[in-house]
Amino acid sequence: DVQVITMYSNADVHFITGNSIVTATTSSHFFPEGLYYDFNVYYGGNQFSTLGGNQYISLITSDSSKDANVHVSERM
Repeated sequence: DVQVITMYSNADVHFITGNSIVTATTSSHFFPEGLYYDFNVYYGGNQFSTLGGNQYISLITSDSSKDANVHVSERM
């Protein structure tokens, strides 16, 4: 199944999607603060992982002095 989620953050973050071992770095996708972003996630398939399984999101903040509040909502 393909699901769509919306992400919003009050701080700049970098994120990556994949299997349970993904780890975001500063070279991962950049997501600026204050924007809503819709993207597809795949549940139970292998679209993001050669190992298959569920999809995970790893996030890090660009500014370590600022706490990031990231909201992820499922869209139907």
